[in-house]
Amino acid sequence: MLIPFAKPLILLFLLLITACVANDKHDTVIESSALQASPDAFLQGESVLLTFPQKHPKNLAVRNPDGIWYSIHSPDDEVSILTLDDYNTMTELVLHTQTLEGIAWINGFKRKEKVFEVKGEYLVYMADNLETEPENTFIL
Repeated sequence: MLIPFAKPLILLFLLLITACVANDKHDTVIESSALQASPDAFLQGESVLLTFPQKHPKNLAVRNPDGIWYSIHSPDDEVSILTLDDYNTMTELVLHTQTLEGIAWINGFKRKEKVFEVKGEYLVYMADNLETEPENTFIL
C-alpha cells in the first residue's frame, strides 16, 4: 500500500567505466568493486555515500531514469563539486539527493538542474571521457 505523502524511492546503480587511469609510471586498472554506494536504494532527500579508490577517473556523471545525463564533476563541462585537487585525491563523496545539481544538455542547450527529481533507477558513471558510451566501453 502506498502512503500518499511518502517520498519516491530511488535506486542507484554504479558503473566505474574506464579501462585505465593514468599515473606517472603506468596505467592502473580499476577493479569492478571499486565504486560503491551506501545505501544503494534511498528516498528522495536522503544522502548517499559513494566510495572509490584514490586513483579514479577525472569525471563523474549521473544518468536519471529518463536517460538524461548530468555532469556532476567534469573539467571539460566546467562543472565541479570540489576543487580539482580535492576531487583527484578524495575516496568518498556524499551526494545530497535533495540539492545535488548537474549540467545537462537538453535540446542543444546547456542547463543546470537538480539531478534527483525523478523516481526510478539512476546510474552513477565515472570515466576519463564522459562522451564514451557505457555500452561501447570496457565496463569494470
